[in-house]
Amino acid sequence: MTIASHSCKILLVTMFSLAATYAVAQAADARRQAVMSHVRALETSVQQPLADVLAAFDASHFSAGFIGRTEAGKRRALLAAVRESVASAQGILLDEDAAGVHLRLMAPDGPVRVTLRVAATAPFRIEQLTIGPDDTPVPELAWESLTAHFDARAADGWSGVVYAVRDGEVVVDGAWGKADRARGTAVTQDTVFGIGSVPIDFTVAAVLLLDQRGRLQLDDPIHRHLGGVPEDKRGMTIRHLIEGRSGLPDFHDRPGDWDADLAWIDRETAVRRILEQPLRFAPGEGEAHSHSAYGLAAAIVERVSGQSYGSFLADEFFVPAGMTRTGFYGETGELELDDFAVGHGPSSVGLPNIPPNWGPTSWLVMGSGGMYSTLPDLRRFYALVRSDRVLAERHAQRFRGVRVGAAGSDRGFYVFQAADGRGNEVLMLMNGEGRSPEIRTLSRSLETLVMSGAAAD
Repeated sequence: MTIASHSCKILLVTMFSLAATYAVAQAADARRQAVMSHVRALETSVQQPLADVLAAFDASHFSAGFIGRTEAGKRRALLAAVRESVASAQGILLDEDAAGVHLRLMAPDGPVRVTLRVAATAPFRIEQLTIGPDDTPVPELAWESLTAHFDARAADGWSGVVYAVRDGEVVVDGAWGKADRARGTAVTQDTVFGIGSVPIDFTVAAVLLLDQRGRLQLDDPIHRHLGGVPEDKRGMTIRHLIEGRSGLPDFHDRPGDWDADLAWIDRETAVRRILEQPLRFAPGEGEAHSHSAYGLAAAIVERVSGQSYGSFLADEFFVPAGMTRTGFYGETGELELDDFAVGHGPSSVGLPNIPPNWGPTSWLVMGSGGMYSTLPDLRRFYALVRSDRVLAERHAQRFRGVRVGAAGSDRGFYVFQAADGRGNEVLMLMNGEGRSPEIRTLSRSLETLVMSGAAAD
């Protein structure tokens, strides 16, 4: 997530004393931390009863002025609307301007904008909260000028790789910018990037393959494959897990975890945490994205296959597809330091900030994240699962239709993909902040281009 940088403004104020500059930097950092706390609370609000969410926001996030100006019922309704939009969002982008901090939610019925006006002074509470359609204009892109578009972005410091296909013909297949700005290494087609939640597709493919082989059935209740399933989740099926209808909250990290993605927990701890969480809705009676659901699906893959999640993916998909540069956090395989792009985001772990330095993939994200790959490897994976080489027709269809998705990491990686199922497609990986307004706009423009076919110059 990106908040507008105050530090670059500080560097320009040369009349400040060193002590004053440091004090301003501390204030900017404190405000940023407060803003991120507000955003995180909104993103995770779906995991708690609405009454508890309102109480928490009144106690720790809303300013006294906002509470005094609004009735509790209005604040409750605002939080309920945000919760509903967050639950159905396919991606969340973040930026800030003079009007406030904006969460841009990529919702199925169209983009939604949540705006927080945050106080300029400590403790930086929310003074205003609004939600409504995001009607920000989307600049047009043209197939014919895509390469020139990314040339111009690279000249301004953008770095990444892009693959674009129009009517089945490759239009762009290029690499731009620096993999490591400090060392000056260039991005190439084989540069390795963190891939955010793209592994969700790996998990879905694994589950579909096990169903195809009769090792499980999609409509099996999860208690057939997992122990300790409580009564409220006894009706939850594997199909619910991979179709966004489980009712499970989005994540299962807890306040004591040092990082929401990287803190180590094992499979059994993850399963226990997930099963202990209250449901958003009864399984099958609603729809909301859940990373935790894919974590349970990955655990079932291990239980049913008798292999580790990683070994099953390698044997059944990565090796057959020829994917040699895809792996998990904390490992390098045969790769060297120069093979990895360095992430540039609000959170940095390790020197350099690359997936091998983030420790082994935790079951906080196993099945829905915790991996790295390259553009060619991801193309090989999608080519494999869309073909008839591994998955039967009924399962391959899951990957052949319309697809729009954004994935990323606060450590500074972003993946965007869009396909119309008719021969138009874009896949983009970058090692920069994916939730910035520039990349948000670029993603929407690429989606519009792909879904509308040809666009005018």
